[in-house]
Amino acid sequence: MPLNDNYTKSGRVYQRAGKQEEFTYSDGDHTEEALLKIVQEADDLSIASLYWHRHVKDWPTQYHLSPKRADLLRPFRKALAGKKVLELGAGCGAITRFLGEAGARVTAVEGSLRRATITAERTRDLPDVNVVCDLIDQFDAGEQYDFVILVGVLEYSHLFIEGDQPDHLLLSRIRRMLLPSGTLLVAIENKLGLKYWAGAPEDHVGKPFVGLENSYEQKGPRTYGKKELTALLHSSGFISTNFSYPFPDYKLPSIILRDSALHGELNGIENILVPAIERPASGAYVPGFAMERVMHALVSNELTGDLANSFLVTAWPDKITELHAEGALAYIYSSGRRPEFRKENVIIKEGSQLIVHRSRINETLKPEAENAITQHIEPEIYHEGKMVFLEFLDIITREGWTIERLSKWCRPFFAFLRSLSIAEDGNNIGGKYLDLTPLNVLVNNNKYIAFDQEWHTLETVPLRFILFRGLYFCFARPVYVKPPATGTPLNAFQLIEAILGQLGVDSNDAAEEFQRLEHKYFSAVSLSGSYTPPDFPLKLFPASGTENIGSGDISLHPLQQLSIALNFIGNDDRHIGSSIHRGVSLSATGEKLRITIRGEQAKSKQIRLKLSDVPGIVRFYSYEITSPDAERIAYADVSSPVPLKTSDIIPIEGGNDHFVFIMLAGAPTLMIDLPPVIDKGDELHLSLHVAAADAGETEIITRDVRNLLLADSVLTPADHGNARNHLASVVNRISHHARADLEVKMSEINQRLAAMEHFMSDHLNQVQQLTDDNHQLQQNVEWYRNTYENRSLAGVAKTKVKDSVKNIYTRSLNALVGTSFVQKRYAVKHLLEYAQRNGLGNSLRDLKQVVDKHGVATTVK
Repeated sequence: MPLNDNYTKSGRVYQRAGKQEEFTYSDGDHTEEALLKIVQEADDLSIASLYWHRHVKDWPTQYHLSPKRADLLRPFRKALAGKKVLELGAGCGAITRFLGEAGARVTAVEGSLRRATITAERTRDLPDVNVVCDLIDQFDAGEQYDFVILVGVLEYSHLFIEGDQPDHLLLSRIRRMLLPSGTLLVAIENKLGLKYWAGAPEDHVGKPFVGLENSYEQKGPRTYGKKELTALLHSSGFISTNFSYPFPDYKLPSIILRDSALHGELNGIENILVPAIERPASGAYVPGFAMERVMHALVSNELTGDLANSFLVTAWPDKITELHAEGALAYIYSSGRRPEFRKENVIIKEGSQLIVHRSRINETLKPEAENAITQHIEPEIYHEGKMVFLEFLDIITREGWTIERLSKWCRPFFAFLRSLSIAEDGNNIGGKYLDLTPLNVLVNNNKYIAFDQEWHTLETVPLRFILFRGLYFCFARPVYVKPPATGTPLNAFQLIEAILGQLGVDSNDAAEEFQRLEHKYFSAVSLSGSYTPPDFPLKLFPASGTENIGSGDISLHPLQQLSIALNFIGNDDRHIGSSIHRGVSLSATGEKLRITIRGEQAKSKQIRLKLSDVPGIVRFYSYEITSPDAERIAYADVSSPVPLKTSDIIPIEGGNDHFVFIMLAGAPTLMIDLPPVIDKGDELHLSLHVAAADAGETEIITRDVRNLLLADSVLTPADHGNARNHLASVVNRISHHARADLEVKMSEINQRLAAMEHFMSDHLNQVQQLTDDNHQLQQNVEWYRNTYENRSLAGVAKTKVKDSVKNIYTRSLNALVGTSFVQKRYAVKHLLEYAQRNGLGNSLRDLKQVVDKHGVATTVK
């Protein structure tokens, strides 16, 4: 499917003739170069290839390589086959690959040449896929399409498209690209998603509540609520719309519910949705409430769709074209397995019944014959009832839960297992019940109903193993639970063994038996061939009455992406030109962001890098500015002798090669001074090396900031001596830059201020000594500022310490002026009043100049 004459093919990518505008969105040089190398070296490019899993190391690689990405559009695979499909914003080709494998004739447009190259390499074996490098608002192939795909793109329209209503302009343009019977598919986050109410940072700017407060930047990413998005589509020429809801979101979905399922056609939605609740990445945020409990209220009040984390919208310029199988209500995917076991469940209404139709996603792949288990894929009636697991959740999401309460819940389930056991001894159960867990059992009118018994073995298995396994996956499913009663174990194995004991089941070596048999039966299914389920500690919500660190000005969330703005300051302290904006996703290994600075902006005396719109933690390795011939103009890293110039950033040495930046609310900015030697028209190259903070650093910083916030609360009383002692102990733990004796330094400052009256009342001949002392005092204060403001968390307390010193100094002068000794001595009184007006340092320097010039004409008696 060749393109028109506007584009010529260079390598595997079509490009527009002439110089193309720079497209700045990136996941970072390191990440994208690594992805390019990965796809170039792949022998099997299919979504089913295990090769991709071996290269998933962090969030960017998971997002680009996970097979779950394809499940978003899998419900439409039959409708897409043979159709002309335009994908705008193809990224690194995860969706493009699926479209090609589905048999569509694909034109994939991506603004970044490197990302377009990754997509082209990833689809190089698919002849009906063309990849184009062009800006999506400028692409014009002179054709119309059956489908236009917009996955994770509409939200960036305000950032990359000029105009008063960039989102409307983009959608109106897409409308003209569609055939009259064509379909637009849009996947986007919901700004009113449940996770955002729970405190999750907004996906695009990394700051909580931005979408809820509608506080998006004018020139930045933004998302919409359901009614807003519907109105936007209608105003852009899409008369008909149909919403579906990917859970937990559109990026890595496991469930897709159609709108009709949420309005009376499908009962028991909680059984489907609660196990798929958003699971925050480690350290990302602690939910403000148990989302599993809130889901019940959403379902009962038909708010599930309005507060879903993401939307999958089909829109038409004319009438609706049905793209789903008749009666389809929900799609459930199991793609986190080896490819031969990946499964699709579709709940379909057939007459008055609901049927669950099951199929393997990769039907041509066959499991190994010698596996210890077999997979049973067959249709089943959709049973009504409440999942037994939901009763478990109801207990552990209430504060003060106990082993006794869990045992009481488990007793009927255990009795159900025993009713299915082999009669001879009651200690074993048939192999067809291998997957009999509380997540696969419903209770309806006190009757237990097993469903989706997918895994079978020809062997009989210990009943204790099935019970242990069911409890294990109950504890593993929720990310956070409420604090239990005092003395309750907090590790999964200990908890399960305690429950077994309450049920009269021998718990001796039960954990070892579970690990051994789970490995035996399910290692062939797991993506990790060495799969053995580990013990793990439960993660607890904070107890009632406590508050999290990180609210307000200081956030201790490791940032996963930065939204960087460069501003250029001229010799007249005015801004030069417009800001340059760059976005970069962070990985643990680090990213080097490279930016070219040209023309007037290259004459700046200072470059200000606003690193983030939100508070959080990030690693900083270095910055470097070079000329076109690689001459270094400016450079800084952790070993640089000159402290970094920052604003709203607390830099802490995180190791031999990097700082950890705690970026405060406001405008966390790194300031780079340039020497005045650059002529107009020169070109500069900025390289910024940053990375995501690791879990160990985050834990240490969290602990120490907690201590520092405690110190801040101590600094408010009048007893500043105790406050300084407390602050000194905190600072000494925070940074090895604080190993110097802060208490001694502060004591010296106070002693000099307290002795001021003695020095002044002794005689004026000590002016020189006072000047020297003042000079030493200024050095001490400057040492404190440079060491603690720029190199440790003590910079947070700088203002309070300075205010304390200033208050002592002011009170001392006021007291001196009021003494009878000073009132009787005109010269001393005049000097002190002069000091009150002009400051002690200026007064002493002025006095010394007078004495040096004229001598001392008066002797103080």
